[in-house]
Amino acid sequence: MNTSAPTPVPCVQFLNLDSTFAVRLRTTEFACGPVPQPVTMFVVGIASEDGCFVSGLRGRFEIGHMYPEDDLSEQMDMSPIVMTASSRTSSVHRNVSASINSLRFNRSEDDDLSSSSSSSSTDESELSIASNPPSSHQVKGKTRPGKWHVYTCVFDGPNSCVRVDGQVEGDGSLLGPNSGCGDGDLNGLTIGSDHFFNMSLCDGGAGMQMTNGQGGGAVAEVGAFKGRLGDRDIKFIEDRLMKK
Repeated sequence: MNTSAPTPVPCVQFLNLDSTFAVRLRTTEFACGPVPQPVTMFVVGIASEDGCFVSGLRGRFEIGHMYPEDDLSEQMDMSPIVMTASSRTSSVHRNVSASINSLRFNRSEDDDLSSSSSSSSTDESELSIASNPPSSHQVKGKTRPGKWHVYTCVFDGPNSCVRVDGQVEGDGSLLGPNSGCGDGDLNGLTIGSDHFFNMSLCDGGAGMQMTNGQGGGAVAEVGAFKGRLGDRDIKFIEDRLMKK
């Protein structure tokens, strides 16, 4: 029997020092301005339940386990991997005023990168935290939370795709006309949560401390490339990340 300790995984778990509250990492806005699709993104991470690995800075550009497809997935917090950059919303799934008040209460002072950026957030955009993107703008895979994976997402409108550990799991072109991931652009990164801090990767609380990369959720690698990388380049990067 092998009694050696597991190899520690170099990663970031998005919790505060005593693991009681979720935190997130936000970049500044890209100096080049918003980057339109196509965009190719890689994430090496683990989720123990539904949560968002990465999104845009001030708009939806999400990769995570979210938007349950059935009652069981919702009850268990075990939704399949999904990507979306939809600027539209559909049905409201929680009380709007409660969500907005919670959002405003939980925002920390350092969330505001600048007064001009902060003031650009409108009531309409805040309303979007209470709504899911249309199902036609959700490209879903099959993998559910619980293990480390290399997630590859090509944001390219109707030609978007989700790959997990080198295998295609979701294809936007199969969703029908006017479907895909949506038409949003990327102006920065929010890591460890969605851009509204409404769907964090970690919840905090007892039992969330990580041991050798297990427990809670964590991210080890994030990469974003302007444009649609070729299949050969994507496979090369995936192989390198899986070996690491």
